[in-house]
Amino acid sequence: MLTKKDITKRDLAKLVIQRLDGARIEDSTYFNWLLDCVKRGIGGFIVFGGKRESLRRYISCLQSEAEGQLFIASDIEWGLARQIEDTTRFPCQMALASALYPDDESLLIDALACIAQECLYVGINMPLIPVLDVNCNPDNPIISTRAFSDKPEVVAWFAERYTKVFSKHGLIIAGKHFPGHGDTSVDSHIDMPVINKTAAELMEWDIAPFMRAIDFGIGCLMVGHLQIPSLDDQYPASLSRRIITNLLRDKMGFQGLVITDAMNMKALRHYDDIYAKCIMAGADIILHPDNFDDCLVELELNLDRGQVTAEAIDRALNNIKGAKSLLSSINTAPVDFNAHAVIAASIYARSITAIKSEEGLLPLESQGQYDLYILGEFNRYDITVLTAGFRGRVFFDVSALRNANCPIVVALFTTVSAWHGTSGISSEVRSAVTELIKGAQKSILISFGSPYILRFFPKAHALISAYEPSAEAQRNVIDCLYGRGSLNDNLPVDIEFLELGK
Repeated sequence: MLTKKDITKRDLAKLVIQRLDGARIEDSTYFNWLLDCVKRGIGGFIVFGGKRESLRRYISCLQSEAEGQLFIASDIEWGLARQIEDTTRFPCQMALASALYPDDESLLIDALACIAQECLYVGINMPLIPVLDVNCNPDNPIISTRAFSDKPEVVAWFAERYTKVFSKHGLIIAGKHFPGHGDTSVDSHIDMPVINKTAAELMEWDIAPFMRAIDFGIGCLMVGHLQIPSLDDQYPASLSRRIITNLLRDKMGFQGLVITDAMNMKALRHYDDIYAKCIMAGADIILHPDNFDDCLVELELNLDRGQVTAEAIDRALNNIKGAKSLLSSINTAPVDFNAHAVIAASIYARSITAIKSEEGLLPLESQGQYDLYILGEFNRYDITVLTAGFRGRVFFDVSALRNANCPIVVALFTTVSAWHGTSGISSEVRSAVTELIKGAQKSILISFGSPYILRFFPKAHALISAYEPSAEAQRNVIDCLYGRGSLNDNLPVDIEFLELGK
């Protein structure tokens, strides 16, 4: 075992995965800084953005300069297209569950294999997936459709298949966000969520998918910035020895890699020495610190003071070494991105859910008169596919119902995104939509985002969830409206309908 005197700055650097902005990687000054981090022993990088071929080339160069393999991580919850241009977009996790659970396991395996192949092609060896949170809170601003379901057994079903496929390809996935971010109403990017559940409730519900993932052999778990008084009344999970060491490692038997959630998130702003604390709590990897050099200075200072022990650093280094020994190298084989797009399209075609639909309302008549109202956060997205495909008038405000005798379609766009703070719609939009429904002959509401917003409109004649605002989702909604596609009835979450004001 390493002693305090044995530990070098290079050893401390191995504990860190720093941000890599893919859009800047061709800038010589920026790339030289990345190379300098590699030469100083950094553990790896988390990729945000960039172009496929450019990243492939430059990541390969970084790996060639490294002593051993670098972790190259990325948040790719709906495929590499979440971050990287010219790669394949797959549906979000809740849409995947709607389309594939429980009867289409083979198509899921095919999709995950596509994502794994694209990871290897670009050089991503640590996909930060899947989200294993059980989305218990309909107002959750940051998990919502990123989760598979509000049912632990559904989430666990996906955890098993993700683990098997990515392990087969020599990749380490990081299930997140232990011990569960699904029952929160606060985004931990912005502030500290507090979960007031008993330990027994957490084990039965939120923690259950993580326990199953451990049984299936998942190699890495990400710990969230979550305050859970029943588990630790002093520190959040990412800084808590009670949660990481006593619960996750000792009680649950997890022997794999533990990575923190991004350390630049505002949930931790009231805590000091966060890099030292997370390592002492039992984490192995510090993800996305604000500044690489400042992180190393803090670790070195706390090592000198005895606030970080040689034993904790030695444990982390051994876990990292063991994990890296299992990684595959960058794939030199060609990847059929066109074939991957076909598989993704087939899943999208199955993913649109009819929560409610009165008989005879759908499909719409091809020559019928209909009005489309597009509301919510549509300005954040390209809605060309929706507006071009709709056969009727399109409006972007609800100042008045244009034609009381005309059936209406209302498209509601919402956002599930870091730093955004909400996954819902405003009270003004809720009121306006309610008035539209009251005045319309027939009404069809479509959520391009969280399905939970539809709970406010029980009197609509049809309720459809597309789960996300993507062009692919828009295209398949249009197909379903006009009878070219099929709606499923497989809603992965339970929705309790509410009247306006409740």
